[in-house]
Amino acid sequence: DADAAGNVAVTATSSAFIDARSAATAVGAAASGGASLSAGGGGATAYNTILGDAKAYIEDSNLATTLNGDVTVAATSDAEIKAEVLAAAIQAAVGADKATAVAIGAAIAFNLIGFRGVSDREGSFVQATVRRSSVDADGDLDIVASSAQDIDALVAAASVAIGASGQGSQAISVAGVYAQNKVDVRTSAGIDGDGASGISADGIKIEATDTSTISSVGGAAAITASFAGQSGISVSVTAAVAQNEIFSTVTANILASDTGVTADTGDVSLLAKQDGTIQATIASASLSIGAGGTNGIAVGGGGAVATNLILGSTLAYIDTSRVTSTAGDISVTADSLSEIDALVVAISGSASFGGTTGVSVALGVAVALNSIGVTLGETKQTNVVSAYSRNSRLNAGDALSITALSDQSINSTVAAGAVGLSGGGTTGVAVGG
Repeated sequence: DADAAGNVAVTATSSAFIDARSAATAVGAAASGGASLSAGGGGATAYNTILGDAKAYIEDSNLATTLNGDVTVAATSDAEIKAEVLAAAIQAAVGADKATAVAIGAAIAFNLIGFRGVSDREGSFVQATVRRSSVDADGDLDIVASSAQDIDALVAAASVAIGASGQGSQAISVAGVYAQNKVDVRTSAGIDGDGASGISADGIKIEATDTSTISSVGGAAAITASFAGQSGISVSVTAAVAQNEIFSTVTANILASDTGVTADTGDVSLLAKQDGTIQATIASASLSIGAGGTNGIAVGGGGAVATNLILGSTLAYIDTSRVTSTAGDISVTADSLSEIDALVVAISGSASFGGTTGVSVALGVAVALNSIGVTLGETKQTNVVSAYSRNSRLNAGDALSITALSDQSINSTVAAGAVGLSGGGTTGVAVGG
């Protein structure tokens, strides 16, 4: 038991910040009077994870304040990851006879909040609770849980390969990007049992809010050029993949409080609010040039894929309780806002020139999979936004409102382009798709 002349505050705070930068480059050149080979790769990776809970509670207690003393139970969590992962590879080969240049660039990033591993979902818990306790506050009673998660990721890779030879020349360039960004957070504020004497205060506020944001930018670019007195062959391939996921549950409630929860002069308000946003930009570009005195062959391919998913629930409710606002309002509100903005672009270009034959092939593929409330490839899992009273008695001195609001939006732009140019003294073939 505790009696206080003035304010009483029970707080828990969790704050974590990761600023990670990873970069790798590979540069090589080879020259020979005969055959020449230059090969190299640049790779950069980052694995960032944040785990942690913030829990504030009054449990199995009797608490009273005087002198207009407020009672505050507050849990706050702030987690942020900023990551930049960059990789580049540049290779050049020059030979009087044959020249081969190979360049590979790859960048991989895992940014996780509430995950112990890539597939080990643990969740970050932010809870403010009065449990099985009686409270007699001469001021207000505020029970507040607030969480904010932010992932800002830039992942990019580039590769350049150039080959030149008096006879045959080959240039191969590959660039790849993979980024996985995930958030799992559970935010709740409430009263769970009101003890032997019930709960009373001037005004009572129970509020749970979560803001989760993922901003993901990924890009892959590959350039190849091959020049030869006889045959020039150039191949460039790029792939960029991003997976973004937000899972958030937000709950504000009064449970099993049959003795009574009473606001003597003000309002009783319950608010659960969830705001989840994913902004994803993923791009892939490839350019291939092949030129030979006899044959010129150029092949370019670019692919970009983005998967964006928001799941969870937003609940505000009174269950098996007696709640009174003697002179004010009783409001129960659940408010959910989810937004996905996706831009996915894949561009591929190739050009070939040969004294006899020129062959050019370019392919570009772009895919965006965006979902709010449905697990892709699995059982449907609707985002629940609900406000209600069940098995309870509500006495409002003024207005009674129970409101559920849901605003979900997906804005997606997907573009793919491929251009092939070919020139040959005898035969020219160009394919683009």
